[in-house]
Amino acid sequence: MRNETHSLRSFEAAFGAARSAIRAAALGVMLALSGCAAYHTIPPAGYSAVEPRHQVMRVAFDMFGEPYPVSRDANDTTFPPQQRRSSNTAFSVRSHYRRLGRPYEPEAILDAWAAEIRASLSARPGGRVVFLIKGFNNSSGGLTDDYAATRDRIASLGGTDHLIFIEVLWDAFYRGRGTAPLPLAYFADSITSSLLAGTCGLRPLLGRLPEGTNVTLITHSRGGAIALAAFTKANIYAPRQCPVPPVPSQLGNVRAVAFAPALGDGIIRRDDNGDGRAELAADLFDQLDRLYVGFNPRDPATAKRYFGVSIGARRGGDTRLASDRAYLAEVEGQSAGRMQHVEFSHPSHPLQNYLRNEALTRCLLWAGQIIEERPADCGLAR
Repeated sequence: MRNETHSLRSFEAAFGAARSAIRAAALGVMLALSGCAAYHTIPPAGYSAVEPRHQVMRVAFDMFGEPYPVSRDANDTTFPPQQRRSSNTAFSVRSHYRRLGRPYEPEAILDAWAAEIRASLSARPGGRVVFLIKGFNNSSGGLTDDYAATRDRIASLGGTDHLIFIEVLWDAFYRGRGTAPLPLAYFADSITSSLLAGTCGLRPLLGRLPEGTNVTLITHSRGGAIALAAFTKANIYAPRQCPVPPVPSQLGNVRAVAFAPALGDGIIRRDDNGDGRAELAADLFDQLDRLYVGFNPRDPATAKRYFGVSIGARRGGDTRLASDRAYLAEVEGQSAGRMQHVEFSHPSHPLQNYLRNEALTRCLLWAGQIIEERPADCGLAR
């Protein structure tokens, strides 16, 4: 019996070592590929022209969080051809216009966007501005197609006509022909790009909205980082940084509904005291009233579980808020009710697969003040 027990322990130890080796190898492959190419997400000329089925406008940011010029017609702006991203290839809309010898005025672009939002609010007293922000590995066409499907889904679930939709295009880096086959290979690029889009792009736009404006941010995956970076400090490592604007404080009721948020320490928790302990970001809820999380431990992208091998949600970019039950419970418990969640259980990552769960989606949208009638069995609190 003793020999059998010893053999079993030896087998378990060997199996555990093998599993750790597989995880390390998988992570090593991912990191080795981290300099591999992806495509920049560049909006097409004319991107600002949106079919007016709903009250909709689009804003677009480059990989440094700087805004693209407003473009309602293919002839009124000059955008570059698509470019692949490699370890030494960046794309800046500012540099592009400098090469063309044309003026680039980001503050004027942000002012124009804010003026359009203000006009929409004036036409809809009591309106709510709803930002749609998807995650990485998306072309501009992929983003706009998914945004249209999301708006249609919201309408079918009872979204009211007081909603003013803002679709956010950002440099999400996406897989194209001849790029790295594993999207995680360029997830690191999207980490920086998303923080810059939130801090340097979305934050100053929010700061230009009228006092008391009610806002909901509906995000998916890494899009959650853009939303939260607009409201809280985050470390940004980039070749250059924008003059960081102040966090908006003039807004009214602000809610974020985050499906499968690819977030963790750095935004949700930080070691602000330098004592080696990460704690819930103290400034996260200074302007943000509520954060609602669509949690899913079976999501392979945020759990980082591929081909039966898990490398861990903390590795290769922290995504534990979306899929790690212990992490979610810890930060939710520290939030005094300002962070709440519902739990999905489908084994896939695309946003539309989340939205197909009508009961949970209705609950999240009600909590985010997108729909008026509270669904039965919704456990969230507004």
